[in-house]
Formats: sequence, structure tokens, C-alpha cells
Amino acid sequence: MSILSPDGFSNATLKALGKNITKEDILASYQVLKDSDGFEVSYNFFKNPPGQDLVTFLSLLRFTLTAKRN
Repeated sequence: MSILSPDGFSNATLKALGKNITKEDILASYQVLKDSDGFEVSYNFFKNPPGQDLVTFLSLLRFTLTAKRN
């Protein structure tokens, strides 16, 4: 199992957390890993990180539901 822990999902949140990645990086890694055979991928996100609002929360929720399906 591979576990990725970006902690946030919006660019504002990632910046507030001091991360050196973007939402686009998370989505690109997901595209590569979802089609890989032989291992499971899991993501860890903070429940209420700095910089998160309703729109970014709903975006995160959509991503997690999509990733869980695949």
C-alpha cells in the first residue's frame, strides 16, 4: 500500500501548510497511480486545515469520493 499525505487539497491550503506541491500535482499523481497494478493508494488529508473554505472542502470531498470508487 502506498500512502500519500498532502494534508490539504487546495493551493491556498497547501501554501498555508508550507507544502511545496499544488492541487494539480495531487491530481497528476492520482492519474498515474490509479492505473498502476499491484498496490493500493491511500491519501491522508487534515480534517480542517488552514485556508480551507466550503468550496475547497467540497472539492476535496469530490476527489475522495472519486478516488475511493477507483
